[in-house]
Order: sequence, then C-alpha cells, then structure tokens
Amino acid sequence: MDANQKLLRKKLTEVLYLVGASSAEIKAANAYKQVDTEYFNYIDEVIGRHNGYCLELTAIHSWRDTLDDKGVFADIDAWIKWKKKR
Repeated sequence: MDANQKLLRKKLTEVLYLVGASSAEIKAANAYKQVDTEYFNYIDEVIGRHNGYCLELTAIHSWRDTLDDKGVFADIDAWIKWKKKR
C-alpha cells in the first residue's frame, strides 16, 4: 500500500469508530490487505448497518477513478468534522 492508501484506511477507521462500529468490525476492516472494491464494499456494509447513509460513499468508491486523493480526503475530513460536532 502506498502512503495515501494507508491514510485513507486510517480515515475510514475513524469513520467506522464514529458511526459506532464494533471493535470486531473495525478489526475486520483493517485486516484487508488492499484498498480495493472488496474493502470498500465492506466499509459500505458496516456503515450501512450502523448509520445508514452518512458519508458520500460514492466519493470513496471513486478513489483514483474519477476523484484525486485530496478530493476524497477532503470529503472524508469534512464528514468527520461534522460528525464530531454532533
């Protein structure tokens, strides 16, 4: 994994924590070896179980396809900041 993939995983781990994912779910997410479709699908599933629609997940799925890394990070950071204020 490159540095931005590691940073994305760190940010999404924080998202999982903020939506109330269990430690087992967070551990399972961090067990994925790659940031790929399977990983994103798992993140979607966990977020959906705990919080419904909470984050622009299409932006996450666009990782390196249509959005640059900074754009995805900005979306996630904005959501984290908003969630912490609630």
